[in-house]
Amino acid sequence: MTNKILIIDSNIEDRERVARHLMENGYNIFLTSFGNKGLMLASNVSIDLIILELNLPDIKGTEVIKCLKDNKRLADIPLVVVSNNNDEIDKFVTFTLGVTDYVTKPVSLRELTLRVKAILKRTVKSDSLMILSNGKIKVDLQSFKGFAFDTPLNLTNIEFKILSLLLKKQNRVLSRDEILQGVWRNSDSANARIVDAHIRLLRKKLGKYKGEVETIQGVGYRMRAHRFSINSDDRNLQDSNLSYVDDEGFVNKFEVSQLS
Repeated sequence: MTNKILIIDSNIEDRERVARHLMENGYNIFLTSFGNKGLMLASNVSIDLIILELNLPDIKGTEVIKCLKDNKRLADIPLVVVSNNNDEIDKFVTFTLGVTDYVTKPVSLRELTLRVKAILKRTVKSDSLMILSNGKIKVDLQSFKGFAFDTPLNLTNIEFKILSLLLKKQNRVLSRDEILQGVWRNSDSANARIVDAHIRLLRKKLGKYKGEVETIQGVGYRMRAHRFSINSDDRNLQDSNLSYVDDEGFVNKFEVSQLS
C-alpha cells in the first residue's frame, strides 16, 4: 500500500519542491497551507507521516503538534518538522513535544526522502488509523464508529457495514446484489427490499448529509466522492497528482498520467 504523506507548509515553492520529489519516489501527497486544515485532514484520511513547517498563517506549528499528540488516534503519526530556524533551543522544544525528526531549510530532497523512508520503515501502522472517508462522511474501522462531518452517528451493525462498503467503493455504483453479498454474505433471509429499507434508515441518520448516498435508478446506490476547487495559492500545482484541502477541510484530488 502506498504511504500517504501530509505536508503542512505555507511556502508554496518549498512544499511544491518537496511534494514533487516525494511523489517521484512513490508517495501519495496531501498539501495544505494551514494548521487547522492539516489537523482536519489528518482526522479524515489515514495519514502515514506529516511534514510540518512551524511558521503557519493561522496557528503555530507547535500548536499543531500539541493537538496531534493530544488525540489518541493521531498521536502515533510520525512528525518531521522543517524550519528555517537552526536554534538548538527550538529543536529541543519540538523534540520535547514529541516530533520524530527536525530538518533545517533549505531542505536536501535526497536527505529528507531517506529520513522519511527510514521513519516509515520502522513505524508500525496503527489499526486505529483505518479510516474510510469521502470528505463529509467517514467511518473508523477500528472503533466501529461513523461520523457525518465529525458528528457521531448512532449506527447499527448492518448500517455500519453498508456505510463502510459504500465508502470503500465511493463514486462506484453498487447494485443491491453487491450490497447483499458484501454485508449479508449468503444469508437466505436478505433480499433487495432489506437493502432499500436499511438505506432509508441510514439516510435518516445522516441528516443533512443524506444526499451523499445517491440512488441510481434501476441499478443501486453510490457514495459521492468530492472534487473541490483548490485554494488560490495552490493553483500552480494543478498539473500534479496531488491532494489538497478546500476551505471546509475536505480533500480534493487531481490526477494526471505523469508529472510535467
